[in-house]
Amino acid sequence: IRLCVFPFIGARSISFGVIFVSSLLATLIQGKANRIHLGFAIFFSLWFMVASSGHIWRALPDGPRQVDVIVVQPNLAEKEKLNTANYVHHMDYYTKLIRKIQETERDWDVLILPESLIGDLGEDALSSRFRTLGLAQNQLLIFGQLIKRSGNIYNAVCFFKNGVIGNVYLKHKLVPYSESIPPLFNILAKAHVHYFSAGPVPKPIRIDGVRYGTTICFESMFPSLYSCLKDSDILIVATNDAWFDRHFQELHLRSAIFRAAERRKPLLLANNTGISAVISSEGHVDQWLPSDKAGYIRTKLNIK
Repeated sequence: IRLCVFPFIGARSISFGVIFVSSLLATLIQGKANRIHLGFAIFFSLWFMVASSGHIWRALPDGPRQVDVIVVQPNLAEKEKLNTANYVHHMDYYTKLIRKIQETERDWDVLILPESLIGDLGEDALSSRFRTLGLAQNQLLIFGQLIKRSGNIYNAVCFFKNGVIGNVYLKHKLVPYSESIPPLFNILAKAHVHYFSAGPVPKPIRIDGVRYGTTICFESMFPSLYSCLKDSDILIVATNDAWFDRHFQELHLRSAIFRAAERRKPLLLANNTGISAVISSEGHVDQWLPSDKAGYIRTKLNIK
């Protein structure tokens, strides 16, 4: 609690000053025996202290804070990602990529990687690798990965902090025939493919006072999902558009622009092979990485 100077200077303080000074002068002029004016001075002093207590002494609202974010575009070809023989190599690649960023960039808060880093259930292996990075206690990794919970497999975004995955977002809208098989069509299922269970509707995930609203892949096409994320401070789309050509990647970028502008929230698009972008709450693309290029974007976002 701090003393607020400016709210003190207003109509009430001026009125109090006039009454108090008038009563005090009258008391001095007419002598100490004039208890009426002295009583007025005491009464108005007490009244002013009580009536203005909420305006003189109060907690100032927190000013906007900045979150220093890095969005990473690994740029791994889809055929390579799906090859099980490459999984260990890819985990090495991610950790080396983050270490390189650590050597170059200092004092960041959040680092975001795209959807499905490893094309299999690699949650524990990735967590083990990320624990070797020596992240600061306040640093957060956000990355997409397949995870298993209660016998079900989900396409998820994981929030990794202090050496553990503390929060997850489970993809709600699944791609038909690719991520899920509709009832009565099980004959079309492929034996070597992971099919996912749908998670609950998204809601903001709060970490260190920041509310992250996360969706995965083509979920950014659905405005109805983002109505559930209206209280977020930062919107995130974790995706892997390596399946598609540049035209779809540009379409995905445009859908993200619409979501940011609709919700008046900054949006971070983290894409495996591009396009990755930082989009302002007005829908402007402030920074972006082109397709088929490894790299990262660093930005500071103001959180109210």
